[in-house]
Amino acid sequence: MSDLADFNDQAHKTASASVLVQKGIYHLFVLKGDRDPDLFARVHRMYQCLYQLCSAMFLLDPHASVNPHVRQVQGLLKRMGADPKKPSRDKVDPSVALTHSDFGKGAWEGFPAGLPLHQASVTATALINRIVDPRHTVTYRPMLLEREGWYWEDCSLKRDVDGLPDAAEVERVCRDSCAALADEFLSQYKEQQRLFGEIEAGHIKLDELATIRNFWAIEFFGEILQEYEDTKHGRPTETMVVSYARLFQDNSAESAKFLRELAAFQDELLNLCQVRAALSLSAAPAATG
Repeated sequence: MSDLADFNDQAHKTASASVLVQKGIYHLFVLKGDRDPDLFARVHRMYQCLYQLCSAMFLLDPHASVNPHVRQVQGLLKRMGADPKKPSRDKVDPSVALTHSDFGKGAWEGFPAGLPLHQASVTATALINRIVDPRHTVTYRPMLLEREGWYWEDCSLKRDVDGLPDAAEVERVCRDSCAALADEFLSQYKEQQRLFGEIEAGHIKLDELATIRNFWAIEFFGEILQEYEDTKHGRPTETMVVSYARLFQDNSAESAKFLRELAAFQDELLNLCQVRAALSLSAAPAATG
């Protein structure tokens, strides 16, 4: 059973991670197609890609724990009329307890060595720490000229922008992460089917099931493929990534094309054709305007 009082309930963390990955894929898709030479939007878009990715991997890492007593969660609970001393997961998603300060040196630096997402998660945490300061400066701060006399060469924003990762680096780590997730799904699915056979043959007793590994990647992809229905019937029934993108689109033919291409992009990144085949699922319906 899922425990509503436990912010580290793995099923809920896995569901949250699936949404974060899909939001990150949306921002990566926009980043790839954006040729605007102005860096303001690209700084924010790259930050979103990496922040969503790092947050998702943190939640999927069984060795990482969410702290529901951090200040931003307590404030949110107060605004919702809940007891901040007894936070309940049915009020606040576990990802709300994360900030970019949770990633990098002295914090979570990625999956432990030897696990499938180790290298991609280490690279992602390194990249996000190259973009945090420029994102802060362009959003919250003045130019931060550091010496008296206001010399342009002393502007920290200029230095930070020069050290930004490029879109290709962001795409590479996202692709590596998605490929590792898909590979882990196929590995876990094969192992799960083997165990089902062992159970049916009577080689594994019911009291031994508690010791069987958590097949988190199977649950993760089940969430990715989940299609959500709009109870007011204002939208088609569709996966989260398309519904999320629809928030930022109009009803034009060009937007419908964008949504179809986004869905195809996610299919390619996460190898969803092979995942659906393993699960004996039909192809996803095409996104409509």
